[in-house]
Amino acid sequence: MCKSKIKIAACLLGLLILGCTLSHCSTQKGADANATENNISTEGVAVQKAVADLDGDGIADSNDDDIDGDGLLNKDEETLNSDPFNKDTDGDGKLDGEEAKKDTDKDGFLDLLESAKKDKDNDGVVDELDSDDSTTNNDSDNDGYSNIAEKRAGTDPLDPQSHPQPKDTDKDGKLDKDEKGKDTDGDNKSDVVESAKLDHDSDGVVDELDNDDANPANDSDGDGFSNIDEKNAGTDPLDKTSFPAPKKAEEANTTPAVDAVATKPSPEEIKMAIEKEINDILQAENIEFETDSSMITPKGIEAVKKIYAVLKKYPNVKIEIAGHTDSDGDAAYNQKLSQERVDMVKKALVEFGLNGDRFTTKGYGESKPLVPNDSPENKAKNRRVEFIIIGE
Repeated sequence: MCKSKIKIAACLLGLLILGCTLSHCSTQKGADANATENNISTEGVAVQKAVADLDGDGIADSNDDDIDGDGLLNKDEETLNSDPFNKDTDGDGKLDGEEAKKDTDKDGFLDLLESAKKDKDNDGVVDELDSDDSTTNNDSDNDGYSNIAEKRAGTDPLDPQSHPQPKDTDKDGKLDKDEKGKDTDGDNKSDVVESAKLDHDSDGVVDELDNDDANPANDSDGDGFSNIDEKNAGTDPLDKTSFPAPKKAEEANTTPAVDAVATKPSPEEIKMAIEKEINDILQAENIEFETDSSMITPKGIEAVKKIYAVLKKYPNVKIEIAGHTDSDGDAAYNQKLSQERVDMVKKALVEFGLNGDRFTTKGYGESKPLVPNDSPENKAKNRRVEFIIIGE
């Protein structure tokens, strides 16, 4: 009997020991798991908890209103469809916060979403519209001045109201570039800086030396012929080697009676005279523009200046400035380009001093060719600006 009781007790003791062992193991595993979760080693050594902080500003991402540190709040990134975990969504080297409210190329898409619209030189013109190679074709705001010209002048190439202004230091209606190196009155002062030395009739003689009232006293080059005589004869009043040819005796002593009374030219005669003078100028030097642009070339400006001198002599004449292109390209584009070009010619004439109310402008594009557009030479003839007298 005793042996039987001992055997039973031993069995119970063994079961008790086994139960304790299993319980201890379970408790230890739970403790280890808890320690791991709290970043504490099972050996009791504390480990600093790693907190996510994408922009490294010391604020955990879970509490950070601007996770990527681009200056744009997470909630705003969601509204603008940009990436709150990428500070440069379009990969153009600019922070989203800088581009959030910009649409540089005015295409309806914000800069921060357009990876193709890069601006490597930070001049305000995206690369696809920019020009750093002196190409003058790119005129983003269509104001007649290329992006490269505006960049050099420090004006905004995306604002049609902001463009380079031709410099005229002395405010005499002549650009500095045209007066550079000239000393018209021989006083050792450049024409560029002498605002008092005006030449309103563009005859090459400054007003203080000029004579429009038939006073023979003014003879700037000392060749014995007054300025007014030289102007009437078409010779240079500043060049003593250029003077009117002496009249033959019979011409000097014989004056028909009909010449005693000046006859006022008819409107038709005035029209023919103006058109002839202008056509002579344009046949010698056409008004040229930059390729696919309304920007007048320096050579073209010289032609405009000569036309200005002609039109100034007839202040009451009304004129249509007509623009024409060749047939290359789209007809609608050519019509628009021809209109922009004649508008620019009118602008130049007004800046030189003529009244803008005298002019109307009309771009005809490719609709009125002079000759068939079947060769480069003929196309060049069709690219032209015409001045049409339409009244007084």
